[in-house]
Amino acid sequence: MILLPKLKIERDELTEVQVIGKMRAWLQQQDQNRTAEIHASDLLDPRRAYWQWASPKELQEKEVGLFVIGKVLHSFILGSVNPEHDEFSSDSGTKHALGIAYSQDWTRDGHPIELKSSRAAYETHPYRLQEDLYIYWEQTCIYAALEGCEQAELWILYMSLKDKTGKTTPAMRCYRVELTSKQLADLKQQVLEIRDALLEARETRNPRDLELCRGWKCGDACAWWNQCQPPGRYPTLDKRKWTM
Repeated sequence: MILLPKLKIERDELTEVQVIGKMRAWLQQQDQNRTAEIHASDLLDPRRAYWQWASPKELQEKEVGLFVIGKVLHSFILGSVNPEHDEFSSDSGTKHALGIAYSQDWTRDGHPIELKSSRAAYETHPYRLQEDLYIYWEQTCIYAALEGCEQAELWILYMSLKDKTGKTTPAMRCYRVELTSKQLADLKQQVLEIRDALLEARETRNPRDLELCRGWKCGDACAWWNQCQPPGRYPTLDKRKWTM
């Protein structure tokens, strides 16, 4: 062990601000064309997507950190499983279908693969794969609908999964979903309905008929809280009364 002298150590908050600013600028440059068209992820929270289009705002500091971590993990994992993957890319590139832009993470054997990371300490029970991972399956199934594919995969990197001894370690879990032709057609219809509602909201510059965002994304921490004023939630919010 090296014996260190008494060091003078200080937190450098100015450098933190500069680094976060550079990260924010890089993320926003990566995403600069996204607001010009309807994106697959806009379908998950169309009201938030409307406000991102109507009143763009800088990413909040916590969003910067989360997005950078996600992009780094995506890039490294995709690069490790696909030798042809661009090491600086976090997805397989932008595609278009049904008037919607989408960037699925990878395609293997003709079906889409969605990659997610999770800070959960415990993986979901096999009997609750749909309920507990619902927000992940939503996006995965949207990609399946856009691709017209009855099969899709969801890969989750648990970054701090606890084992039987209580110790934490990263762990990968991969799941496959099979859709019937009717389920796929129903999903495609939902995609089209949300797309049309979002396009109409843009045209009229009025989001009142758009579905409210998922509960965990809604509240005074949202950058558009005071502009959106979601009915039944604004100005006070009692999250005990609703979950979605």
